Amino acid sequence: MKLWQKIVGQLAPFGGFCFLGLEIYFRLFKGHSLCSTNSCKLVGGFVKTGEFNLIVLGWLFFGLTWGVLFFYFYTSKKWLERLGMWLLAVGLAGDGGLIGFQVFGLDKECQLCFTVASLLLLSVFGFSLGQKRFFPFILGASIWLASFSTGYILKYPHLPPRLTELKLISWPIQNKVDYPKAYLFISLRCGHCRNLVSYLAKANYIDRLNWQILIVNMDDVDLHKINYLLKLPKIKTNPFQAIFNLEHGKYNLKQIISTPLNPSLKTKIAKIRDFFRSQHFLGVPLLIVEEFPGKKLILTGTKNILIYLNNYLHS
Repeated sequence: MKLWQKIVGQLAPFGGFCFLGLEIYFRLFKGHSLCSTNSCKLVGGFVKTGEFNLIVLGWLFFGLTWGVLFFYFYTSKKWLERLGMWLLAVGLAGDGGLIGFQVFGLDKECQLCFTVASLLLLSVFGFSLGQKRFFPFILGASIWLASFSTGYILKYPHLPPRLTELKLISWPIQNKVDYPKAYLFISLRCGHCRNLVSYLAKANYIDRLNWQILIVNMDDVDLHKINYLLKLPKIKTNPFQAIFNLEHGKYNLKQIISTPLNPSLKTKIAKIRDFFRSQHFLGVPLLIVEEFPGKKLILTGTKNILIYLNNYLHS
């Protein structure tokens, strides 16, 4: 076997191993992903192992495949050839299903997933080219396409929104950090939430987190209050102070009710409530903190939330 065959036959799996290794490094030590879209998180949220664990699994897969093909192209042992083809077939089948689900089921396109799919197809192509036989590539591509097409054939039920899709009050507006991200679920009719908001309105360094404040109230009066709240200038500088003022009656109720309701507000609140129910959360206040990609903390109750925030903000 010539040198170019040995190199071509194992180049793509080695590339996949390095690429996912770099992705893992960026997530662990840089706090962000090579993928520039939110689709990675969305797709990863539907995987039982979690987004980060799926990437680690892919990294291990490429490492194992590269090792098998490396020894096969230098020893030409038949059992290594069969093992390499089996690994590629398993990887292509699994990846085709994931890509099909996200394209047809979620209507999303994750850059990272498509890069991995390209590297897998290049791996089986290089495997074929290195042997000067195109049957392995035709077989591998057929497996991937068959698995991918199941995403189109299947009928998907209504899927609840993902955490990253929820939007209401984002803060701070300027100098926003990527991580940690804090998703705070509160109610305008909750005494515990009122106590928590009162603390956050006065807390120092609270802008060290990337906040998404999500209010769960759906009553007509509460919707008008939220609608009025979103129009206040204070919401851009200190949303917790604005919520505190609203809950303590510092704004005229008649003016609040007379303010025209934003047509999209009901949809936003409905998505928040849909997500909350789908996760089987029992009550508010509730804080979900994504410290970095792949690590989430769920804190319930004012006491637990305050303990975490005090420890984090003063660390």
